[in-house]
Order: sequence, then structure tokens, then C-alpha cells
Amino acid sequence: MKNITLEKSLLLVGTFVSIFGFTLAYIQLNNIQKTTSASLALELYKDTRSDRLFKNNPKIISAIYSDEKILRENGGNFSSDDLDDYLGLFEWIGAANDTGVISDDMVYEFHSDLIENTWRNQEVRNYINNSRKINQGYFQGFIDLVNKIKLTDEG
Repeated sequence: MKNITLEKSLLLVGTFVSIFGFTLAYIQLNNIQKTTSASLALELYKDTRSDRLFKNNPKIISAIYSDEKILRENGGNFSSDDLDDYLGLFEWIGAANDTGVISDDMVYEFHSDLIENTWRNQEVRNYINNSRKINQGYFQGFIDLVNKIKLTDEG
């Protein structure tokens, strides 16, 4: 009788330790994911707003915020390749968000203002719409981010 009680006690303690261990591991993995998400969101934030990758991004952002012309064909200072590069970074952000590498919260905190202002710019929207006439998939990641941000703002 004593052995059965001791065995049950050991089984109970073992079960408790296992559950505690799995819970602790889950919490640690969740913290690692949040830290990774924040780090990547910050790096993409820096890349989008700096000239580290694409030299004209800061100037394009300035033109967007100042409501100036962007593309040379419309009286601006930038080529369609420059605008593609700029919008392409949002495609990377969208892909990282879709796969869960960057959380919705991190996208919103680091990128929502720039995404919203870029989307509000009529010249950029015309460019995206014309590009999508060629291939409906062009800039879909950016459009998905715009829609997520709109839902967050409404909710």
C-alpha cells in the first residue's frame, strides 16, 4: 500500500514538473518570438527610412509627406525603379508579417504611419493601380498591410 501511494506521489510530482517545464518553455519561446519580431521590424524600419539600401528612400518619403510629385514623368525627381525599390520594402514587411516573423503589433507600431501616408498619396496609388493592370499580384503585400492597418485603426 505504501508503494502505491509513493508511486502515485512520484507520478503526480513528475506530471507537475513536466507541465511546469512545458509552460516555462512556451513562455520563453513566446518571448524569443516577440524579441525577434521587434528586432526585425526595427531593422526594416531603418532600411525603409534610410539610404542604406536604396539611396532615394528618404527623398521619396519627404516627397510623400510634402505631397510633392514623385515620378519624373509627372514632374518629380524619381524613376519608377526608385519607387519600386521603396514599395518593395513594404512587400518584404508584408511577407514577414504573413509568415509570422513580424507580428501585426510590430508592423503597426513601426510602419503604420508611413504605410498610411504612402497609400494616401494619389500618385503612388495610381502607380500601384497601373502596375496591377499588368500583373494583379504587384504590390499585393503592401495593399494587404494597408488593409490590416485600416482594420486596426477602425477596431
